[in-house]
Amino acid sequence: MERFDPAAAALSAIANVSRVPAIRAAVKRMLDTGTGEPSHVMALFGGDVSLTTLIRLAIAFEISDVTLAQAYVWARD
Repeated sequence: MERFDPAAAALSAIANVSRVPAIRAAVKRMLDTGTGEPSHVMALFGGDVSLTTLIRLAIAFEISDVTLAQAYVWARD
C-alpha cells in the first residue's frame, strides 16, 4: 500500500497549471506566507489542491492552523 504524499499532490497540481517549476520548499513558503509564483499560489489555494491536502501539508511542514489560515486569506486577496 502506497502512502499519500500531500507535497507530491500539491506539486502535481501546480505542474498541471504552470510552466514554472515548483519545489517542495516553495510549497512550504506559500503555506507560511500565502505568497509566491502567482500560478503556484492559485493552484495551491484556488481549489486545485483540496482543503484536506492543505491541512495535511501544514501538519507535515509543522505549520500552525493560524499561519495556514492567514496564508490562505493573503493568497485569496
